[in-house]
Amino acid sequence: MGIRDELSGKWHFVCSHHGSEQSHLIDTAKAIVERNRQRGGFKIETIKTSMGVIKLIVLRKRELFSADELGIIERGVKILTNTLERVFYFEILYRQSRMDALTGLANRRVFEEKIEELMTSSSRYGFPISLAILDLDNFKEINDSLGHDEGDRILKKVAVVFQDMIRASDLVARLGGDEFAILLPNTGLEEAKILVERIINAVNKLDIETPFGKKLGVSVGVSQWDGKLGKEAWIKLTDDLLYAAKRAGRNCYFTL
Repeated sequence: MGIRDELSGKWHFVCSHHGSEQSHLIDTAKAIVERNRQRGGFKIETIKTSMGVIKLIVLRKRELFSADELGIIERGVKILTNTLERVFYFEILYRQSRMDALTGLANRRVFEEKIEELMTSSSRYGFPISLAILDLDNFKEINDSLGHDEGDRILKKVAVVFQDMIRASDLVARLGGDEFAILLPNTGLEEAKILVERIINAVNKLDIETPFGKKLGVSVGVSQWDGKLGKEAWIKLTDDLLYAAKRAGRNCYFTL
């Protein structure tokens, strides 16, 4: 089933299969919707709702659908319309509850869940995890002098930089205000430091100036989990390193 979010214009797909079969079917469904291909091996039924459009895509691997089968699908969709609408609403609300509304990044809730999962997995399988907590330098001057609209525009621009820098397995989240966190599974401290340096340079290259002639930068605290600290203690340790970077002159990172 494909669900189009009217706010972002993006399609999201769900499928009842699992594993590689699920990936294959979702990729096929995406291609059908994006290219609007016409062949007999699939059937699309469109349901319009107040929040967007649902496309139910029925796929068949080999044989074409008969006229009777197509009729059954159409009648079935009419019966299931209300149920599918509820699924659509649930998907949108679920995504919204886990996403920062301004930047589109993961929110604090997702960060808290993910860090616990990674710590559990790291304890079991022995892979390293690193954490970076980032705070924008001189952002308050922009917000106070130019207004929240300009501040929001800059936050979105910086969020794109952060997202572009990480791997698919990493997580970047907005914790609130101009503070962000990046979780790095299978990453030791030295690798994390290389990434953090690249992020600091990328923010500098945005060349954003405050009304008082200062440049927007980013200060970062970065640490590798030692396998012993609890979640809150590890986050606090990394946050303390962030403020050490602030005290060291800003636009830099600090680690143990």
